[in-house]
Amino acid sequence: MSDNKKQNKPNVPNLRFPEFSGEWCLRRLEECAVFLDDQRKPIKSSDRINKMGLYPYYGASGEIDRVDDFIFDDNLVLLSEDGANIIDRNYRVAFIINGKTWVNNHAHVLKPKQDIDLDFLSESLERLDYAPYNTGTTMPKLNQEICRNIKISVPSYKEQKKIGYLLSLLNNRIAIQSKVIEKYESLIKALSYEIIGNKKPNSTLADCVKCSSSTLKEGDLLDEGLVPAYGASGLSGYSDRSQSNGDSILITKDGSGVGSLRYVHGSHSFVGTLNSLTPKDGIYLPFIYYALQHVKLDSYKTGQAIPHIYFKDYGKETIYCPPYVVQKQLASGLELLEVKKDIETDVLLELKFAKTYLLNNLFI
Repeated sequence: MSDNKKQNKPNVPNLRFPEFSGEWCLRRLEECAVFLDDQRKPIKSSDRINKMGLYPYYGASGEIDRVDDFIFDDNLVLLSEDGANIIDRNYRVAFIINGKTWVNNHAHVLKPKQDIDLDFLSESLERLDYAPYNTGTTMPKLNQEICRNIKISVPSYKEQKKIGYLLSLLNNRIAIQSKVIEKYESLIKALSYEIIGNKKPNSTLADCVKCSSSTLKEGDLLDEGLVPAYGASGLSGYSDRSQSNGDSILITKDGSGVGSLRYVHGSHSFVGTLNSLTPKDGIYLPFIYYALQHVKLDSYKTGQAIPHIYFKDYGKETIYCPPYVVQKQLASGLELLEVKKDIETDVLLELKFAKTYLLNNLFI
């Protein structure tokens, strides 16, 4: 590929295959694709119960069910019509569907015109910021009139095909990598249940760990520092002091994510939304972490406006806790799988980084 940054051409991308030249043109979406929204038809969830069919049923966020009939039989692009994801972007808003499918009324259905490549159109729409096009108030929405006039930059069909093919290969690789990680997660969960969670309880959690709460507040956090500080959603910032000298299990004690677990290594601080569990004598902490995977901590929550859990309650939970040597043997195999999963996760992050780079530089 060639770098066009120094050519100062306004209508060419920063990165380009060397065999292509010439400027891209700006076109409205309705000039690039035919809207097939009038063929959509929602099916109530009550009518889909116990009707697992052959054909995928799509909504704004992708496939949500299977039905026993179809209304489309083509290669199409779906663009989310409504939903928080239009702004939040936790998953794709533009995606391809193939063959026999059913689509409800929460996604625009687009058939590319003859001079528009399917993959290129999908990625062109996926990379856009939809905040300026949002017409919703309580819920983000992209109405058809607005969508028809969204402008995208388009090169020749041959260049579209090459860009689209490259990104489709990368998308497939990302999907495969995600499944590898899912397999590891499923294996770890199933194995930990078989060797730990499925055993007869013989100890309370309070017998195995000490619990402490944080004195660190959000306002005490620094942008940089020696000690990482954790909150309910993960790393929140840094601190100039440590509240733990070893590994800890962090449990979110209040808020919407009450009961969620996280294992952190080494010296760290934590903010007031967390409880920190550290081992008592004769306890291998990773073993307790895997044992807690099979405890429904959120069943101990109290309060409605702001859910909360207390260690004095869930500390009474009984778990299987063998001698230290056995704890370490059982947990070590699971830790090895965690390491392998982390390696695969790093690969996934690199693939996603490459995808982001290409989206930012192969398009205008």
